[in-house]
Amino acid sequence: MRTVLHALQHNDTPGPDAGIRTTFNFASPGNRASTGPVARFAEMVKGSIYGILIDFREAQIDPPEIVGERARIRLRITGGDGRTATFIWELSRQSSPPYGGCWMTDSVLPVE
Repeated sequence: MRTVLHALQHNDTPGPDAGIRTTFNFASPGNRASTGPVARFAEMVKGSIYGILIDFREAQIDPPEIVGERARIRLRITGGDGRTATFIWELSRQSSPPYGGCWMTDSVLPVE
């Protein structure tokens, strides 16, 4: 998850939307199927709900809640403009190749 957050915080390094592409690469196969291809995913991430994640200033990450092969992590983001938002990052440990054993993102849900 830290790799994804670092990529989003520096979205255009080393090239345009590199952070969004990294985030898509860490999405679970099911997540990719429902949000892809990457161009569609990028539009969603840049939208009003998730846009704060692009080039954010600060992230506060709560300890993960892990139950079996699933994890939930609460994340508080401070955007570049000072606004804040909270998200629940849901991950699962993959069992099938080529991602077997890898934790991948199933969803990112905004918290009111």
